[in-house]
Amino acid sequence: MPKKNLIQLTSSYDDLLKSLKSTTLKHYLQQSGIPLPTPVNKVNLFSTLNQSLQELNVSPLLSHDYGKRPLNLLSVDVGVRNFSFCRFEISKLGFGSISQTKSKKKGKGQVSAGSTVVVTQWYKMNLHEFTGIKDESLNPLNYSKMVNKLIWNLIYPPSTSSCKYPDIILVERQRFRSGSQNNVLETILKTNVLEHMLISSLETASLMRPELYHPQIISCSPQAMAWFWKHRYCELTGIDPDQLKTASDNKLVRLKIVQDWLNHLILGQKELELEFGVSNTPMFQFSHGLQNRVIDHFNASEKNVTRFNRFKSPSRRVYELVSLLNTLNDDGLRIELDDEETALKKGDDMADSLLHGVSYLMFHYNKVKIKDELDRQMLEIAGNKTKKDKTTKRK
Repeated sequence: MPKKNLIQLTSSYDDLLKSLKSTTLKHYLQQSGIPLPTPVNKVNLFSTLNQSLQELNVSPLLSHDYGKRPLNLLSVDVGVRNFSFCRFEISKLGFGSISQTKSKKKGKGQVSAGSTVVVTQWYKMNLHEFTGIKDESLNPLNYSKMVNKLIWNLIYPPSTSSCKYPDIILVERQRFRSGSQNNVLETILKTNVLEHMLISSLETASLMRPELYHPQIISCSPQAMAWFWKHRYCELTGIDPDQLKTASDNKLVRLKIVQDWLNHLILGQKELELEFGVSNTPMFQFSHGLQNRVIDHFNASEKNVTRFNRFKSPSRRVYELVSLLNTLNDDGLRIELDDEETALKKGDDMADSLLHGVSYLMFHYNKVKIKDELDRQMLEIAGNKTKKDKTTKRK
């Protein structure tokens, strides 16, 4: 969507937003991936939503010239032992219309935003293995070297790689969790240190060489992403959101959604065989070359199919399917590690790095929908005012 087509927000929206109920403002914020303000009152809800809609006018996702080249997005879930990332190449962004399909058993859902979104690289790794820094102590020198290797070998790779420099980098915001202990665990501290050093180094690179490194870096709320997919799952299944109370419940929900997408894209399961049916059709795809290699892999032997049917855990299934994607990926995109056999075989972090990227697109789509609705109401108000003025003049 070219930037010139965006309608600039003006103060005339203020009265319209202030007239909305708090429940409506809260719903708009949650559908847009915006954490609720503290305290949650109407004034804060209004100002937070207003600011978010204003930011649409400078969003690289909407102002990018897709006619010249695709937009590259990198989504990261930070972890020392489970650093997960997903690269997206967006060559077309169509927020103008969205398909609405109905499933008699599963309700209705949004299927596609008219976009061409390709996942080009998706994997997770142990950073000690990837960087060759085996010392696991919380040493600032080690972590600075680890971050440098991460940036110059993965995020901004050498010219021998097929990866493109990202225009947008999403980094999941880490929390200081104690795990029911009296103190924050050292493993959590390590992840938080890594996150802050990574963002700081990326900002420094942009400051020093803006002509080369100029992504928009976004710290993503894990709560906003989890809320969105929890309610998406409930739409698909008819389950009451109040039944999903724990973090484990929400994690399983996200894994099931991603597993369903992969079953569709990789295993080629038909819509009727999928847990959620057509309503959960993924809004992304894999490159044609990778997709063809996946098809050849499963056509080569029935054992390749039955092997994946053994994995009943959604977490393990997601891990194995994403690992297969990495194995079959192009040479310049494949991540090769020595400890793959001993890696922790769980797909939670992989799922989240993908979902943060997809969520970012959906949040923007929802913001555009909200803004279009506000524009419609503004035109309606203006039309009514014009009619009223004409009637007054006749009298």
